Amino acid sequence: MLHLDDNFLTTLPQEWTKLQNLKTLHLRNNDFEVVPEVIFELPRLASIHIGGSKGQFTQESFKKEHKFHVHLHGQAPDQIIPGLWLGSAQSARNRHLLQRNKISHVLTIMEDPQSLYPHAFTYLFLKAQDVDVQSISEYFNQSNEFIEKGRKAGGVLVHCAMGISRSASLVIAYLIQSQKLDANSAHNLCKEKREIIFPNKGFRLQLEEYASSLGYTGGEDDAAKRDKENCVIS
Repeated sequence: MLHLDDNFLTTLPQEWTKLQNLKTLHLRNNDFEVVPEVIFELPRLASIHIGGSKGQFTQESFKKEHKFHVHLHGQAPDQIIPGLWLGSAQSARNRHLLQRNKISHVLTIMEDPQSLYPHAFTYLFLKAQDVDVQSISEYFNQSNEFIEKGRKAGGVLVHCAMGISRSASLVIAYLIQSQKLDANSAHNLCKEKREIIFPNKGFRLQLEEYASSLGYTGGEDDAAKRDKENCVIS
């Protein structure tokens, strides 16, 4: 196995044909414009992980006669409203995709957030676990301000590990504040653009309380009512 992710590679040397026993190759988030030809000359290659390059690869980018399995990585973020994107940690690693979409700001909410391209993007790092008792509402004002600045600068990506719970909650909070929506309407707007979102019940409760504090209330769904009955935030 050979890991060469995040190395700004533009090509691979012909000498690689000597790697006769290489079975797994990781080439994510490099600068390839075309698929490197040398990979087709590796007789025992079983799988290749690639994506996040200048070239926008598909399965059709690879020769039909190859015998290895191609894993295309990218997990493109979804644009929720103009200039606001919601995605995963993998999409945050895709420098070319971010730049193509004019994204200049990146908001990361994870247990151990890290800066990937500090010279290319403006970052905001927030630490949080995806657990019901995690307080996330303490970040709403800070994240809302950052998202607003990012949208005005061209675009902002909000992400956590999968783009499902933590980052989705921050995006929903922004929609509540900026679009003057109740929590359920903001959630539905976000879900229309990214179907996989599913904030945990603690986050949903905090979003309901945040919307109410701003005077934006609407009909609660059954899940929200159950959350209020069963969840306690520390």
